[in-house]
Amino acid sequence: MKLTFEREPKNSRGESIPLIVGDFVSVNFIGASEVCAITYKIVEKKMDGHITLLLDEAGKVEEHSRRQHFRLSTIGGMPKGQQAVEAGGKIKASVREAGDPDKAYRTKMINISGGGMLFAFYDAMPHLNSIFDIQIAIGGAPGFYIKGKLARIERQLYENETVFMVGVTFLEINESDREAIINFVFEQQKTKKASTVDAMA
Repeated sequence: MKLTFEREPKNSRGESIPLIVGDFVSVNFIGASEVCAITYKIVEKKMDGHITLLLDEAGKVEEHSRRQHFRLSTIGGMPKGQQAVEAGGKIKASVREAGDPDKAYRTKMINISGGGMLFAFYDAMPHLNSIFDIQIAIGGAPGFYIKGKLARIERQLYENETVFMVGVTFLEINESDREAIINFVFEQQKTKKASTVDAMA
């Protein structure tokens, strides 16, 4: 495979990426319905006004459907073995008991996907089969509302405090809002992959 750059690529700090023969790069193909990540080895580099790399496949190919709902860790606390990248403060959520707007829970969002979320609940344990009204805000965009159902609950020690880890499945969500979540997750995944290239270069 050949990969051509019109100008020297830079990492997130604005520093040039050396792209040395023998190094590895991860290339992500993100389509409307799937994501394919392939690791390549740089076997040749030419510089003739452009930078052209000759790449040889050097690792396994990972394919994921966008609708398989990658889980995005919002705090870097994902269990091992799950796809996760950090979202920092770019996404926020508040949780209330459905039908009782005055009953707001003190929570921390652990991860999110297009199909559901995981929260750490403090102070109070919701009942099994509880229904929640969840407000989500991504970046600086106006928030939107989702209705979710408690799918699982587990008491855990988290950050030196006993909490209830609550898995929530989305019951009612506008498809445009679901797509906004999925797009956000994949944008963060692309950012994570780009930083992986930085580290490999």
